[in-house]
Amino acid sequence: MDPSGGFEVVSFDRMPEFAPVLASCRQLFDAKRVESRPEGFESWPADRQAKFLSRKQSFFRYLLTDQDLRRHPELVEFALGDRTLGAATRYLGMVPYLSHVDLVYSLPRPGGNIDSQLFHLDPEGLRQVKFFIQIFDVGEPQGPFSFIPADTTARVVRDVAR
Repeated sequence: MDPSGGFEVVSFDRMPEFAPVLASCRQLFDAKRVESRPEGFESWPADRQAKFLSRKQSFFRYLLTDQDLRRHPELVEFALGDRTLGAATRYLGMVPYLSHVDLVYSLPRPGGNIDSQLFHLDPEGLRQVKFFIQIFDVGEPQGPFSFIPADTTARVVRDVAR
């Protein structure tokens, strides 16, 4: 991983150990995928509907529980595997600790994007590594994940702060 850009694109076709992780993620996603609006949403008062739609919870779903991770140890084992932990260690220059493993579902949001769907800097700190792994093919209709490399982000932040 190039520290100046802060990212690396990896093809999991070269990683046979990823196949069971991918299968588990797809199975869990299919079992846990939820609708974009909670049950009974249509009967809520208009102000409550508007408040819900203005919050991150209206489009972002964290799908895994601790029990899911116990039932699917391959997810944590992959995160702590030689390739992923090695890449993070080389990038950071130190051995990191694993703080979180999750399966996240971002729903389309009628009326435009908010919060983490817009340009933002993650608040967790400067010394972190995140692995974003698409478990299904993503294209223009899905609104693909976008990011700005670290060196360009630093320039944008500097220019905006002026």
